[in-house]
Amino acid sequence: MPEHLPKDDPEALLRWAGEDDVDLRRLSTLAPRLDALFALPSPTAPLAVVVGAVFAGAGARFNAAGVGASRRAALGGCLGEAAETLAQCVAAKPRLRAPLGAAGIGLSVAEQAVCAARLSAMGLDPRAPLDWIDAEIDDAPALAPAALAIRTAPASPQAPRAGPPLSVGCAAGVTPTAALRAAALELFERHAMAGFRRHGACSFDADAAEAGAATLARLGRPAAAPPVALFRIDRDCHPLPVVAAFSELGEGAAAGETAAEAACAAARELVAAETGALFAARRGGLAPPRGLPAGAAWPGRRPGAFELGAALADLAHPVRRVTLEAPLGAATVVKLICFALDPG
Repeated sequence: MPEHLPKDDPEALLRWAGEDDVDLRRLSTLAPRLDALFALPSPTAPLAVVVGAVFAGAGARFNAAGVGASRRAALGGCLGEAAETLAQCVAAKPRLRAPLGAAGIGLSVAEQAVCAARLSAMGLDPRAPLDWIDAEIDDAPALAPAALAIRTAPASPQAPRAGPPLSVGCAAGVTPTAALRAAALELFERHAMAGFRRHGACSFDADAAEAGAATLARLGRPAAAPPVALFRIDRDCHPLPVVAAFSELGEGAAAGETAAEAACAAARELVAAETGALFAARRGGLAPPRGLPAGAAWPGRRPGAFELGAALADLAHPVRRVTLEAPLGAATVVKLICFALDPG
């Protein structure tokens, strides 16, 4: 059963975490904004601390989760994830309103095509004038479509259609530099995962496998837990390694400055996914979902060689950076959008 945490009493929450530092204190100011904040036992990682949250914003319901070897790490991760989402739910003042291809917007033809497809999938008319908000490209002023940087209420009650996966990274940080680094790692992860789902190229990496296994062992993964398949999935456009971890119960992926860093983060993401899947199945009286069969490759796909390619700065298309602020100043949030990285 979940342990409900004292979200409405930040001081009590810090006592539960067992640590009281400036960064966690800032994030804890968000806790009363959440509908629920709780700790969950993890059957696949009994030594891990898993903290989850449920909250509302921009006419929708959201979840957040954090996994760590300590209460502080798990709580900080969960509140940081909530900060990312809530910062995107705060309306931003548009710089101007103009069509997608208007002069001065600065999107290439290729970027316009990807942006139009994503807007259509969201139920929006890409031919209609759009709100554009301030952004940056290499520290120079630029514009980004508000509809893709800020979460708004759905345009219609119908579920949005599947659209092209955007290469987007969004992360909270105690400083703009920390948020930018975390957002860049997520940008690479999302792009690599989209490419993996399309092309299936992956490879075994000994450093990643060792680090991922060590992380799961520290979190107490029992022998009876589903086996984990761990691959590197970065291909031809990544200066950094990206690792994905799969089990029958879920998946996790992460980028890092080293394969070991990426693998540790991917293992924690996997634990969060597995814990959430098992909790949801218990609540609904359903069998847990089955993801990638243990030890198997994706149907019709064989592992292939990976290749580290050009750095982000060398790409022909820019990355647009939008800086946001979480409610109550809890964290700085950076969102990166690169339409041209979309592999679909």
